[in-house]
Amino acid sequence: MRRSRVNLSRAIRLAVVAAAIVAISKPAFGEEPPTPLPKAGDDKTTTLYLVVRTGPKEEKDDILETLKTGLKKSLSSTATPPTIRPVSPAFFEEFAALVDKAAGNEVADAKDGMSIKMLPSVNALYELKVLPTQVLKELRVTYLKAGLKTYTPAAPGAKVGTGGSLILIVPGRYAFTPEPGLSPASYEADVAELGQPDGVQKGAWPAGDKFFVVTMRDFKGNRDAMFAVIQDPKQVANPLDSVQLGNDLLFAFAGLNSTKVKPNGPISDGFLTVTVPTVPKRTPKRVWVYFPLDEKTLPEAKEKYKEFDRNQLPVEIRKTSVAATIQDAKVGPKDPPRWFELSGEGAPPGGEPTQFSRRIKLDGMSELTEKYPRVWMLQVWEFDDGKPQAIMVEHPKEDRVTALEAELQGWAKGLQDDISKKTPTTPPTPPKKP
Repeated sequence: MRRSRVNLSRAIRLAVVAAAIVAISKPAFGEEPPTPLPKAGDDKTTTLYLVVRTGPKEEKDDILETLKTGLKKSLSSTATPPTIRPVSPAFFEEFAALVDKAAGNEVADAKDGMSIKMLPSVNALYELKVLPTQVLKELRVTYLKAGLKTYTPAAPGAKVGTGGSLILIVPGRYAFTPEPGLSPASYEADVAELGQPDGVQKGAWPAGDKFFVVTMRDFKGNRDAMFAVIQDPKQVANPLDSVQLGNDLLFAFAGLNSTKVKPNGPISDGFLTVTVPTVPKRTPKRVWVYFPLDEKTLPEAKEKYKEFDRNQLPVEIRKTSVAATIQDAKVGPKDPPRWFELSGEGAPPGGEPTQFSRRIKLDGMSELTEKYPRVWMLQVWEFDDGKPQAIMVEHPKEDRVTALEAELQGWAKGLQDDISKKTPTTPPTPPKKP
């Protein structure tokens, strides 16, 4: 396939589906008309709607957890617990435009001027575009959670099931519906063209935002105070970012993001100093590291601890933990992995720690070198306002996680250098006197 041909990754975009507003706006509002929001200290109640736009990896439970904490700490209440339901991009964009809060979501390609743009649709529906002279023979999509699935184009008007589908619209253009509830991560496409050898185009799938409507029935309290709490990383583990309020409207537009981090761990004088930076825009009280892990035990540990949610994981950690108050923390070649608590440090006056660290004594360093030529650990950033919660962080290759793995950089060299410093050297033998 000649490189001058259209790259499929630059031509995937959400296709338009008509009547999206009608299909979504009625269920979102129900039968109740919007009523004015209560002011601070007002005893009146109303139904409060929060429209949320998040990244592709955010989960509904995380949003609800943050909002419930905001209600509690702002001394606000609702008649029933808040509910959340997904809505279409069309619903969000229409209301964002209504209050003039919409932000551009188009990314232009500098090489050929093409772009990937999200357009209104009821469901996630993508337009795959190749040249009119080309035929898309097969599409292979890798999903974040479900792995690889294969699709063959169906003819226009063909009936499809409830799963994912790929349908030819006109020559060079195809409509693709992903599997319900799954997020595509990457793709490979077999493309044919008359007179040219078949080619394979592949790349990362364009990230698509998620959209939700949260309903708080009979909301009573201080709305401004609640929104202040849900954005404050000192009060909630996973705050909502960039909350914007329209005047006298029942909607707020918010973004929720996370940041991946990297550890550092030098070795000196028989001690390993594990250092983990804080998470930007979050307020962890402590960090836990599960250590030591090798290439075999790392995936086993990931599978074990991914089963616990952000509230369960702190409880599980404390079953095999070494708290910061224990001074003589040690690791030897026969010790199993354990959770070590790291303490905050580097905090500016009145500020939060910039990193968390701990010194761990290494026993049997030569044996450790043989058993662990490379070493990994799991990291958990923990928010604590009386009830510990694991903070969700972004994984570079997976969904957001509560426990992020990382290789301990400088481990092997640090061990060898420290062992060399402790190895006594034999002084040269003086020459015999005649």
